[in-house]
Amino acid sequence: MCFGRLAEVLAEAAARGEVEVDDPSLAAQDLCGLWKGAADLGMKLGLEPLPSPEAIRARVERATRLFLKMIGSKP
Repeated sequence: MCFGRLAEVLAEAAARGEVEVDDPSLAAQDLCGLWKGAADLGMKLGLEPLPSPEAIRARVERATRLFLKMIGSKP
């Protein structure tokens, strides 16, 4: 997966003082988990329909906003 590169981006942002991240690798996994959400399992099992591109975009934007609030992002 892309956890490694995402962890690098988060570590770089932390080094610049833009976010507070104690473990960039774990934070990358947390963010990916928020992006995927609980419906991911249902889709994998064929119990949930695939979301539209618009629904995916909305979920990723919302999850990213929540994540940035959780890690104390700074403007």
